[in-house]
Amino acid sequence: MLKAQLKTKVLVFASSHGTEHRNFPTPFKSHFLKKNQWRFAVPKIQAKGGQRINESLVKEITGQMAAQGPDQPFVVVLILATNNVRKDSSEQNLLEVVRWFEDIAKTAETLSKCRVLISQLIPSVLPPESKDKFRELERRLVHLLKKYPNTTLAKTTKALCEKGKIQKRLWQDGVHLTKTGAKIYAKALFKQLESLPHFPLD
Repeated sequence: MLKAQLKTKVLVFASSHGTEHRNFPTPFKSHFLKKNQWRFAVPKIQAKGGQRINESLVKEITGQMAAQGPDQPFVVVLILATNNVRKDSSEQNLLEVVRWFEDIAKTAETLSKCRVLISQLIPSVLPPESKDKFRELERRLVHLLKKYPNTTLAKTTKALCEKGKIQKRLWQDGVHLTKTGAKIYAKALFKQLESLPHFPLD
């Protein structure tokens, strides 16, 4: 009974890019059902096709964060922004994306039993300019999160690469992961979740 009370709730917000909503949720949720896994509980993966991070979504996320009870430990997992950068790689857009992630990180700092895990943008068969923007956004997030210790950038990209190069076989169309790719990505993300420090038992 004690273990059930201490489970950390996991709130997942994802776009369909990379984490194809037909392929990703099932293998990710399967990690929470393992017999020796008692630490986390995931009520629902909120994945929408073509979803981008924007002001409206940030309000929804921070609203759900604030609605958690004071005794409920929880982690917010964000698999977002890939669609933002693919559709618009302008400097203004990058600044907005960083600002929206910062709004979420700021909220996490006000909640003692909250952590945020931002997944690296999932690479794909993209034009070179898009890849450069992916790297630039990640560089800015790494710099930003130095100010917000409750928010972590999940290192998930490496699992989808071999000798530093994308394994094209893991993508079904150059954009969305295959079922095999989704399983590999889900496992890498769950490992990052497990690596987060435990909440104090007060």
